[in-house]
Amino acid sequence: MNNREHEHPGAYSVKLGRALKQARESVGYSVDELALTCGLTSEEITRLETGGDTDEARLRRVGFALGFDWMGLVETDNHR
Repeated sequence: MNNREHEHPGAYSVKLGRALKQARESVGYSVDELALTCGLTSEEITRLETGGDTDEARLRRVGFALGFDWMGLVETDNHR
């Protein structure tokens, strides 16, 4: 069983969103700049960053645009 299954249903998506926002900010992109770079809307980026969207295809696009492996953005409890 995955440790994420023991968390509140939205806890992982919120962690992922926070990590994504930190990654965006570390690269120096605004939401609008990232949206333009990866072909998404600003609203889609905001939903990803707030945990309201965890669409794998969008996460891959954003991760590629930021130069990050989106799956590695959030440290799991197994790796603490």
